[in-house]
Amino acid sequence: MLKSLITSGMITGVAAGSLAMAGGATAAAQPVAAANPVIVVAGFSSPAIGGLPLAARLQANGTKAYYTAASRDSGTGDITVGAQDLGVMVDKVLKETGATKVDLVGLSMGSLTSRYYVKSLGGDAKVDHLVTVAGPNYGTNRANWAKILNCVGLVSCEQMAIGSDFLNDLNAGSDTIGSVKYTTFRSSWDEVVVPIDNAKLKDGATNILLQDQCPLRFVEHQLSALDGTIADGVMDALANKPVQMNCFAI
Repeated sequence: MLKSLITSGMITGVAAGSLAMAGGATAAAQPVAAANPVIVVAGFSSPAIGGLPLAARLQANGTKAYYTAASRDSGTGDITVGAQDLGVMVDKVLKETGATKVDLVGLSMGSLTSRYYVKSLGGDAKVDHLVTVAGPNYGTNRANWAKILNCVGLVSCEQMAIGSDFLNDLNAGSDTIGSVKYTTFRSSWDEVVVPIDNAKLKDGATNILLQDQCPLRFVEHQLSALDGTIADGVMDALANKPVQMNCFAI
């Protein structure tokens, strides 16, 4: 059974964890809490715990939050299989909380896992808001370079390459599915998602460039999951508010 921070339990199965105590992980502005339970999906080569810092911030702000890996094998497995696992977790969260929908926050490759679940596995009926943070939504040339070296045999690396069969399928048709609300966050200093505008989505998505609001804020790819200003913006998005980030959040 899924457990929340209140009981300090651990999620079993689906390579996923609920929140353990994480004192002090709060954004400075404390926006309104999200109405739905939130699942934070970690990125490439990250175990589920990679989603913990952001999930802890959401939980501290009054949102019931969980975290999981983007795919099996600590985030290096097939994204489509990871999306199937995410679907299992969504159903468990809905059952435990009694909610009718969840919100998803995808970190880096977790953005693709979340989007595939919504588009291809019926997630559009169970997801209210999908937020991507530093997501290679249209691929990254870093993965193309790695593909020349066979991505060390990692299928998810090949899937993130610009022009991959996986991305061509994921991005065919509309980027925004059904009534799901989409918001993307990206930073000019991201050295992994290149070109950085490949993090954007079309067809009505809200695309936020961190430096448009906070021009002096330095956040590279790995720091995106830890940054207080981005977390502040994510909370605004999940609360269906205009995104006005606190540039001094820690």
